Amino acid sequence: MNLWKFIIKSFLYYRRSNLNVLWGSVLCTAIITASLIIGDSVSFSLQQIVINRLGKTEYILSSQNRFFQISFCDKTEKKIAAPCAPLLQVKGIAGSEKSEKKIYNIQINGIDKRFGVVFNTKLFDTEFADENIIINTKLAAELNVKAGDDLLLKTEKIKPVPLDAPFSPDEMNSVSIRLKISKIADEKNAGNFNINNNQVTPYNIFMPIKQLGKLLSLGNKGNTILISENLSSLNKSFLLQTLQESWELEDLHLKFRNVASMKQIELSSDRIFIENTIVAICKEFSKEAIPVFSYMVNSIQKGDLITPYSFAADVGKIIDPDLQENEIIINKWTAEDINAKPGDTVKIAYFVVDPLRTLKEEKSSFIIKKIIPFEAYGNDPMLMPEFEGLAEVDRCSDWQLGIPVDLKKIRQKDEEYWKNHRGTPKAFISSSAAKKLWANKFGTTTSIRFDDTINKKNIAETILKKISPGDMGFILYEAKDTAIRAAKGGVDFGQLFLGLSFFLLLSALILVSLLFSLNVEKRNKEKGILLALGFQNKQVKKIILLESVIIAILAVVPGIIAGIFLNKIILFFMNDLWYDIVRTSSIITHINPLTLVVSGIAGLATSVIAMLYSANRSKLFSVTELIKSKKTILISQKTNYINLIIGICCAILSTALIIYGLKTKTQNPLLFFLSGSIFLTGSLNLIYYFLKIKKSRKVPKLTLSKLAFRNIIFTRKRALTILIMLSIGTFLIISVGLNRSDVFSNAQSKKAGTGGFLFMGETMFPVLNDLNSKEGKKNFSLDSDDEISFVQMKVKNGDDASCLNLNRISNPALLGVNPDEFQKREAFSFEKISDQIKDEKIWEALKSEFRKNIYPAIADQTVIQWGLRKSIGDTLMYINEKGDSIRFVLIAGLSNSIFQGYLIISDKFFTENYPSIGGSTIFLAEGKAEKKNKIKEKLSEAFQQNGLSLYDTSERLAAFNTVTNTYLDIFLSLGGIALVISTLGIGILVFRNIHDQKQELAMLLALGFSKIKLLKMQVLSQGIIVITGILTGLLSALISNIPALISSAPIPILFVLTIIEITLINAILWIYIAGKKSLNKNLQNALRNE
Repeated sequence: MNLWKFIIKSFLYYRRSNLNVLWGSVLCTAIITASLIIGDSVSFSLQQIVINRLGKTEYILSSQNRFFQISFCDKTEKKIAAPCAPLLQVKGIAGSEKSEKKIYNIQINGIDKRFGVVFNTKLFDTEFADENIIINTKLAAELNVKAGDDLLLKTEKIKPVPLDAPFSPDEMNSVSIRLKISKIADEKNAGNFNINNNQVTPYNIFMPIKQLGKLLSLGNKGNTILISENLSSLNKSFLLQTLQESWELEDLHLKFRNVASMKQIELSSDRIFIENTIVAICKEFSKEAIPVFSYMVNSIQKGDLITPYSFAADVGKIIDPDLQENEIIINKWTAEDINAKPGDTVKIAYFVVDPLRTLKEEKSSFIIKKIIPFEAYGNDPMLMPEFEGLAEVDRCSDWQLGIPVDLKKIRQKDEEYWKNHRGTPKAFISSSAAKKLWANKFGTTTSIRFDDTINKKNIAETILKKISPGDMGFILYEAKDTAIRAAKGGVDFGQLFLGLSFFLLLSALILVSLLFSLNVEKRNKEKGILLALGFQNKQVKKIILLESVIIAILAVVPGIIAGIFLNKIILFFMNDLWYDIVRTSSIITHINPLTLVVSGIAGLATSVIAMLYSANRSKLFSVTELIKSKKTILISQKTNYINLIIGICCAILSTALIIYGLKTKTQNPLLFFLSGSIFLTGSLNLIYYFLKIKKSRKVPKLTLSKLAFRNIIFTRKRALTILIMLSIGTFLIISVGLNRSDVFSNAQSKKAGTGGFLFMGETMFPVLNDLNSKEGKKNFSLDSDDEISFVQMKVKNGDDASCLNLNRISNPALLGVNPDEFQKREAFSFEKISDQIKDEKIWEALKSEFRKNIYPAIADQTVIQWGLRKSIGDTLMYINEKGDSIRFVLIAGLSNSIFQGYLIISDKFFTENYPSIGGSTIFLAEGKAEKKNKIKEKLSEAFQQNGLSLYDTSERLAAFNTVTNTYLDIFLSLGGIALVISTLGIGILVFRNIHDQKQELAMLLALGFSKIKLLKMQVLSQGIIVITGILTGLLSALISNIPALISSAPIPILFVLTIIEITLINAILWIYIAGKKSLNKNLQNALRNE
């Protein structure tokens, strides 16, 4: 018989024992397989979500806060020979008569037939009527509507003029309309359309782009282009060149007007202010180009005589090239009105618009240099910019400006002047003076004048040629590639679930090791015979190795199959009970053959290693002892002291870490977890040392309890295995359970994740006023004595970088805040801080610009570490409205806070780079906790028209923590299974102990002990092990959670007691079953064979 035949016959002979080991190996392989398949499934599903939400879109052109003509898209499509779909995308509110529910943050998409081409669907082929819309499945389900039902839609009319621009109307101009649902779009028909990198499906409404443009008073315009794939590959540089060749002045909000009275042509902007880049190009084109800066002043005053509400302009270069900064020119009408003459001093009053439209009136004095008649520039109404609420009205009393106008000051002569001369400036100052007084973030030019002999076409061609899309804030990005990279680079659920299943896998491996060890010990007699027959020790070990390999190989296929089924179960829970960690029900199983191979190899390797580890730990006894199955075990004093020394050192180190941790301000949880782990290691070493030294001591009088204890000492290695499994399992599960986030206990603390604020509000339509001012509160019907204070913030939309998004994000939404508001409150706490920042001045550090276009930023540490995969000191790059690259350096990471998903920067730098984003769309409300409900009612009513979503800050923080808590739930569930496996291992050990001690037990029976007493002895001995293991793990867990225990947060005592009770009952049950079954066998035969 050769070696392989011997191994196979031996394997078959011990098939029952080998089968037990095989099932343990199957469990190991199944856990690894399921975890890796989950990783593949989530990654694959996220990529499928990308395809569903983007269709065949390769590139996206976003004009940010600008709007282009649809013809711009038509020309681009023709030149690149690829389908291009224009899109007008805005936010809105939807409701239905069937339900009182209103859905905020609806994505309203103005489209045409080309949208269906990009998504390869015929749903949009038929031109649907203007009053009809298509909605997606998610919105239909939420509002309980179907095709044929009516939908109530509300959105805001969009103005080209930035909301924060001087004299822009500050009233919200919303529009509501009733539309009929014609079709429902599912995920296969663009229903999940979303240009943001997020797996969460938005609420989508689709309607004709012309109808939406009409509704918003925009005309036939869009703000996004979806560029599809074509037969030849597109590249970014080619597309940018094509885009630049395709646009016209109207796409840049520019237009020409003839100024016949002045024999000039004028270039003006729908946005009122012209960008400095355009001004520079025009000056380069013609040295005779005249930039004009017109501004409304509140008054022109000489002594007690006042001319109210007039326009002043900077055209001094034409009227008088030598006009000084302190000089002014007024027209004849104004001179007569205030009885002024050259050389007199006049004072002009004007408003300066600060952030949040806070108006500050300032005054400047000038010396009159000359007075001009109505001829020439004295009568040029086109010098007044076309301000909405001003240019189209016939009477001064009908003005609707973004500044307060005292109508009592307007006289009949002022009405006559307006009727005859409109906005003709009454005063002219130098360019330097105008810029000094009225410069703002949007520019210092309201129009550019040229001689009418210059060809307008040449001017337009020059501008379009020299201006790139990026210069005007247009952003072109590779949508699909970026999204796929984000999906692939997101949360690795394979590694995540391997981590969450760590204790379960460890328990399975220990079980395999234990079963194989028992199997090896059971065959000691066979080993002795083989050695007596001349086999070498190496050959015996080789036989054991090959048998373990056979077991592991046979476990691979069943383990993979079991892993696939386990994966399906886990995905079911992820799409249902564990929905919070994925925020989508679209995660489907995806099996990669390579993953199965890797899983099989990993399962095979871990099982073999576990079996060989247990085999190598078995001591080699003499041949005689092996044949007789008797073993003489000698105690090594050296080993005893090693365990004692390790135990004492661990106790000292653990105590030192606890003392150090309590003295630090932050009380780092990781430090205490390390302390608990070290304490656990030391405890296990001391217990093992205690069992070894007790073995050599004599027992003067035997009792049942002393017999039970001696039984533990005799089987101390097996006892240690159980102690390790139970103590580690109890330690991990209770430690994790105690770390469940409870944000409600100290929600009012300014250092908490809420910052001490009661509510966080998000409005769809921006709030333009300072809510802390009397005027601001009055506009929203809030009493000035309400004792509510606000911190308002501006938002630049980006991808959600919170833990709710599974994709890897590179550009989270920007949040512009006033750092002083948080600094004076000392709000929020920080987990990590740059070494260059002082702890007490972290928020103030946001106000310092590092270098040009490099700014400091703060984010939630969770966002930095997991959402962005960055560290403190790393940099994020953005593109501002001017097309310039700007960088934000991460200087601090917030502890768990309500700002998850955002990158926080100073509102000053926010405004400099994104001036067109007007008003605030996020605010924090602070007030008395006892008036919380009353404050909530007032805020909900006050901001209803702005589309307010109001969140209790504690509940918002809890929503983020549901992800963490769900992960903890998964770990606890898998850990619970691991504990069950541990207690199963106890039962196996009891069964094996009784088998090994059957001669001793038979002797006790012969001496008069009953089987019930013997069973009690086994239950008592193993029960001591179980209780010791649980108490060791519990005490270590309590040490690791000292910060939680000494805080004011409630302790989940019931959870701790439940875990202990379930583990204890389950262990005792397995011990009883194994002991009962073993003792029912005929033990007298063992005594006869002795």
